[in-house]
Amino acid sequence: MGYRAAQETVSGNNNVAIGTEALFNNTTASNNTAVGYQAAYSNTTGTRGTFVGMGAGYTNSTASYNTAVGWYALRLNTTGNLNTVMGDGTLQTNTTGSQNTGIGQSALNNNTTGNFNTALGRQAGYSNTTGAGSVFVGRLAGYSSNATGDVRNTFIGHLSGYASTGTANTFIGAGPNGGSGETMTTGSKNTIVGAYNGNQGGLDIRTSSNNIVLSDGDGNPRVWVKNGYFKSSNSNSFNQSIYNRHEINQSASGEDTLVIVSSATTAPYGAWIRFSGGSPNDTLRYFLNCQDSTTNRLFIYSNGNVVNSNNSYGAISDVKLKENIVDSGSQWDDIKALTVRKYSMKSDNLDAPNRLGVIAQEVEAAGMNGLVFESPDLDPETKEDLGTVTKQVNYSILYMKAVKALQEAMDRIETLEAKVTALENA
Repeated sequence: MGYRAAQETVSGNNNVAIGTEALFNNTTASNNTAVGYQAAYSNTTGTRGTFVGMGAGYTNSTASYNTAVGWYALRLNTTGNLNTVMGDGTLQTNTTGSQNTGIGQSALNNNTTGNFNTALGRQAGYSNTTGAGSVFVGRLAGYSSNATGDVRNTFIGHLSGYASTGTANTFIGAGPNGGSGETMTTGSKNTIVGAYNGNQGGLDIRTSSNNIVLSDGDGNPRVWVKNGYFKSSNSNSFNQSIYNRHEINQSASGEDTLVIVSSATTAPYGAWIRFSGGSPNDTLRYFLNCQDSTTNRLFIYSNGNVVNSNNSYGAISDVKLKENIVDSGSQWDDIKALTVRKYSMKSDNLDAPNRLGVIAQEVEAAGMNGLVFESPDLDPETKEDLGTVTKQVNYSILYMKAVKALQEAMDRIETLEAKVTALENA
């Protein structure tokens, strides 16, 4: 229906042509629908196409299974198949690209041979030409994306990935300051969730690759993962000069920086610090370093040494927490019965002793079983009981016994001194 509509049709069946020169060159193709001035004008043998709008699918010749709705939608397509297009100028330069979906004014506008792309929103994926496998959802999402080959970008949100020309990026979100990854340029293989635009809150990754950023709705980066290293901040404070360590940054006054909670009702465990690849056993490498703005306050070194800045160690000792308080009995015999040894640890593999202390089994033999306790030996990975135990000595109690014995010795010395004085004065 219309001037020269389906004029060249020879044997095609089940075609609908409405509008001047709609399906003009159709010869043997069947099952096509063309509505609008020169819609599917050049189609010859392409089948099962639906073209609605002025010039929609104008140069489509042999391509099949295409749907184009809108002014010049899929206008230059020739042999690209299985495209679904809706919007003014959407995919209008596509020639041989197949299995693309474009919905929105000028979505995938410059796509020519790119396949398997999805664009939803005005000018979403606008600059893509030959790139394949990308998803652009939102107004101007992935506008500048023009990488070639198997691109596989996923940009979801208004202005998300707007300036990105990299590949394999995933940006999801939008906020008052723009879209997710909006200012990202050449970086690839990045993941951004939230409104962070690529250069906010003191974190600039616009040309960087292999980043993961989680941000809030205002675009403030809260979690940043680089090369597998986790960094978290509540104040947009990230150390970008050092990548190879995990960091948690806390700026709130009066709040704990880290709390580890085990809710297990049986067999709970706390933190485990382990050197799985080596045994430095020295005072250079440490398990724990406690430092303030002035100096180091506490080290736990890899050889087990605990060093602090004021040599002060204590225990909770307030009388309000204690009961059944009585004077200690004599510790003279216990201390006298101790055997003090020099020794080395088997794990140190030394040829001579380098330590001073007691042996747990000898402390037990001296009648001080209360100073010795034992722990089952467990597999460090599975926590399976290995069937053996390791004995430990409570040195802190031993030291208090020694203090009491020293007091007894002082009493004896003072008594002897008094007797000597009396004899001297006799």
